[in-house]
Amino acid sequence: MGNTVTGQNITFYVNGIFIGSLESIEGHANINYVVIGKEGDLFSVNGYYNGIGNYGIITNEGQLRIILIATNSTINAPNTNVGKNIIISGVAVDVDGNPLVNVQLDVIIDGVVYNLITNNVGEWSIAYNPKYEGYIKVQVYYVGNDSHYGFVNSTTFNVVKNPIDPDNGSDNGSDNGSDVGLNNGSDMDPGNYPIDNQNYNFTTKTHFSTQHESNSNANNKSTMKVTGIPITSILVLLIFISILSIRRKKN
Repeated sequence: MGNTVTGQNITFYVNGIFIGSLESIEGHANINYVVIGKEGDLFSVNGYYNGIGNYGIITNEGQLRIILIATNSTINAPNTNVGKNIIISGVAVDVDGNPLVNVQLDVIIDGVVYNLITNNVGEWSIAYNPKYEGYIKVQVYYVGNDSHYGFVNSTTFNVVKNPIDPDNGSDNGSDNGSDVGLNNGSDMDPGNYPIDNQNYNFTTKTHFSTQHESNSNANNKSTMKVTGIPITSILVLLIFISILSIRRKKN
């Protein structure tokens, strides 16, 4: 291998068009060039060194083939509840991590297409409000351009029903009543009156539940849930039986 050449000018041409000239360092010369074309195009590249002293003219030729750059996008779609707003978002970049700036994306949510434009750092986002429970699919589609491949990415997020608040509802107390009823049994005389000096069991079946008011009112009342014999009626009945017994004794 020959000696490297330092400090000499190298001139570059692409497809016969001059693009720049620079000094070589340790035999290397690098120049930036923005390729304009489409995938598969071939460009001829020439580097010229005119030589100096005992060094002759050197001409190197090559080809530049255009290939497209791969791209991708993240998708952030959080799980949520029915009717709750969420933000679905992501960042579109190329294979080297460079953002795809001001490109159009098609974001498809549950079959509906939304057209979005990325910002100056490749970010995109959309607000969404799911109307039913289940898994919802999200797709992000980029068609690509002359320098970048397109992509299709997808994910799903889960939508669940809203939890039921136990403090809401008209009947959320506990049944804590007792069975209190009237049982005549067979301790009756032929006239269907209670026999004197006998023990009687009175039971009636009632159920009570406590209503919880949202204002935490200390005067909350117990209400009858399953209609049985009201307590007032039982007291009246007991008084009536006592009076009847007294009258029978007097007779």
